[in-house]
Formats: sequence, C-alpha cells, structure tokens
Amino acid sequence: MEDDEPVGMVTDRDAALAIHRHDDVTAVTAVDVMTEDPATIEAQSSEYSP
Repeated sequence: MEDDEPVGMVTDRDAALAIHRHDDVTAVTAVDVMTEDPATIEAQSSEYSP
C-alpha cells in the first residue's frame, strides 16, 4: 500500500506461474510475481460496467 492505494496483488494464477517459471520458488517474493497497479473502485461505488 502506498497512500492507502494497493500497489499490486498476487493471484493464484500469479503463484502458479511463479512455480512454473522459477527453479527455486523459496527465493521468489510477492513483488516478483504480483500484478502491478490493479484497477480499483471505492467500496461504496454503485457503478457497474460489464
């Protein structure tokens, strides 16, 4: 978090790809595999865009 905004997120897909791509996953950090700058909306938002 920076200024109350997420800087990234790690999904199960990110974790699976990390396991596949790295020989030593114990050396991999969240920063190495996270999706950076995710799109977000406010919790109280009523907007919906399919």
